[in-house]
Amino acid sequence: MTIKDVTDRRPVIFCGKVELDGQQFYSMIVHNGNEIVDELFKKYIDTVEVLRTLSEVTETYGRYSSELLELHTDMLDVTKFALQMPGLHVRPLRRKELEPFINRTLQTWGDTIRELHEVEKPVELSKWRKWLINALIKLINKLDKKGDKLQ
Repeated sequence: MTIKDVTDRRPVIFCGKVELDGQQFYSMIVHNGNEIVDELFKKYIDTVEVLRTLSEVTETYGRYSSELLELHTDMLDVTKFALQMPGLHVRPLRRKELEPFINRTLQTWGDTIRELHEVEKPVELSKWRKWLINALIKLINKLDKKGDKLQ
């Protein structure tokens, strides 16, 4: 499925949860025709927060469209509540169907999102540094078992 296949019919909101460097976020991407109209990326707190944002998005973009908005999401709890919202056609997606849309946002805005939400990139140590750290930890543990005091 491509963006063009989905968005030719009506305005579409893609909504999904994603993990970025160990922290949970959710993304909402609004498409109209072949263009991205809006991209939201917020820290995931709970489903209520996601629904509040979804309500604001549908209210804002529903004004400018004569057609129903379409929601594509892999979040089951959001799907359950969104089915009760007027003016919104809901289509549940599997995670792998939603990933291309969210990954595009992460590639474009990943560094900015990390900076805004103060998410630190995990530092990847080289093999020799990992080996040295493990060797030092083993040495410390051996010395500690013998009762020697480290200065």
